Amino acid sequence: MASPRLEPLEEILAHIERFENFVLQGGAGSGKTETLKQVVQKLTDGSSPKRVVCITHTNKAADEISERISGNAEVSTIHAFLGALIRPYKANIKAALPELFTLPHFERLGESEEGDTPKDKAKSEHERFKKAHEKLESRRQTVQELKTEKVVGTRVYDKAPDVYIAPHNQLVDQVNSKIKEVLQLVEANSIKYNETAFNSFKDPSFGHDGLIEIASLLIQRHANLRKILSDKFDCIFIDEYQDTHRDVVKSLVQASSGNDLTLGLFGDSEQAIYSDGIGDVECYIANKDFVLVQKQDNFRCSPQVIEVANSFRCDGLKQKVALKFLDDKSFEALSSREGSAKLYFAMAPEKVPMEGESKTETNSRHKAECAELRDRLVDTVVQKHPTFTQLKLTNKSIASDVGFGTLWEVFDANYQSPREEIKRTLKRLQFEQLFEIIDLHEALPGDRRAYNRLIGIINRSGTNIKTTADKSDVSRDLLRLRDLRATAYETIEFAIGRGFISKSDSHGSFLIKTDEFFERL
Repeated sequence: MASPRLEPLEEILAHIERFENFVLQGGAGSGKTETLKQVVQKLTDGSSPKRVVCITHTNKAADEISERISGNAEVSTIHAFLGALIRPYKANIKAALPELFTLPHFERLGESEEGDTPKDKAKSEHERFKKAHEKLESRRQTVQELKTEKVVGTRVYDKAPDVYIAPHNQLVDQVNSKIKEVLQLVEANSIKYNETAFNSFKDPSFGHDGLIEIASLLIQRHANLRKILSDKFDCIFIDEYQDTHRDVVKSLVQASSGNDLTLGLFGDSEQAIYSDGIGDVECYIANKDFVLVQKQDNFRCSPQVIEVANSFRCDGLKQKVALKFLDDKSFEALSSREGSAKLYFAMAPEKVPMEGESKTETNSRHKAECAELRDRLVDTVVQKHPTFTQLKLTNKSIASDVGFGTLWEVFDANYQSPREEIKRTLKRLQFEQLFEIIDLHEALPGDRRAYNRLIGIINRSGTNIKTTADKSDVSRDLLRLRDLRATAYETIEFAIGRGFISKSDSHGSFLIKTDEFFERL
């Protein structure tokens, strides 16, 4: 006779008792965070409480989880967790720091993809070489203050690639050697996490991504650090695991192996939003590093919407209606959840190469045809249902709606991934930091957490706030910053000049390359 199926909460507790890592997989509205709360409550209550840490991605999410968990568990962002873990090990951080800045050799690839013409293969390799050259150009400028010759075009490169690859790799060796030489002389205690998006070579420090990379390296390389983790915690739970960096998951899996430490992942692989996130963990499940726990409940949607959503999932999870427990101790009526769902779709045109057309040209034409069809589909639905709220996931449509259609077209005409290129450019020019400062200032005076974060950011940028007069000056200039009638970059210059932002290495390199580009024009 088959054993009765355990509820997800019971199943998770059983895995924890056996020191088995687990993944709780559940779709939108399944109550994953509520299950996380219940697991923590069970583990931290009683006479033998376990030591639990819950990790998430943002301060806001950490605050929300803290409010929902009443048990004695630590709640932290991934950066705060990793920063606190590695902070005491200055010498090890110093040893790993060069890896944030050193560059790999450029290597030619083997066989091309099926369907690629020799012209496509040559263009693809040159694009890779061009990107590697740009990184080298930027790094040599930052580290050695040397200019690098402009990269040759596709036709010239393709005649004799090795003629250009060999000297490129020689320059890579030279700049890598200089990086290691300079960082070797840096005092270990002076290296810090700068809490920005940037690693800095000139003022040796590491940013958000650098912290992830260094912490992951140290955990993977040092058994003592993995033992410290297992001595400090019985359970490490990660919320929205699908957006957790691959290296973090890899290093924590290694830390749990052979130690009395249980790693629990809560999330939905089909809701991943970050390109460097782990996404799904099928390989870990197949390798028996994790046990899969499925949560089929849906407390949010109508049966009709659930049926449509289930047909789109690729992981075999089939959600079902779960009724909410109301304040009056009764369950909601199923009739209150009834709704409707209608699916509009269009069949993408077949991708058929035209005579004399390269693979790149075929792809570009097909992409434009699909975009035109998508726009017509959206227009059709809007006309039929004018009062419906639209959730658009197509970046071109969103850009046009909010007045940045021309900007999108400029990037779309020059880059294969315009969204990523726009993000990368705005990040390099430190607009993310500018937005964060303005958002924090707008949250004042009622938000004490925003106040502390704002003071910390400004102090780390080199503006020391010590007296009441200093605070008054900063407050006045922050108001000027918010009300400034200037171009976007003039606003950045004002923030840098006032000491609210410290110009990053990549920002400076970008400006140098921009000046050189205009000189060539």
